[in-house]
Amino acid sequence: MTDFVVQQNPRKKSPRPHVGPATKFFADVFNQLLGVTGARDVETGRVRQAKCTSLSQVLRYQRMGQALRGTSQTSLYRLSRAETSPSIDVVYELAKAFKVSPQVFLPERLDD
Repeated sequence: MTDFVVQQNPRKKSPRPHVGPATKFFADVFNQLLGVTGARDVETGRVRQAKCTSLSQVLRYQRMGQALRGTSQTSLYRLSRAETSPSIDVVYELAKAFKVSPQVFLPERLDD
């Protein structure tokens, strides 16, 4: 009888998908807005720099507890690192949260 031993195969890293110039532009604008935006703690009144965590909570609060798909802390972190492209709904939600026009997130023209 043959003896078998269970072993884990090393995970293969999948290649990072190519991100387009619009996604990079979005990430740059998103990070700039995060850098100049403060997040105020409702209970203590303390203001600190906004991060993906606090922004995710603000977006959930704006939608009365119903988080929009693509606005979780992890999703926002991926958007900030240009690892994924936002949906148009997410662009509008972020524009509303930052109190800017959605147009801010779109480049005037794309250079390849």
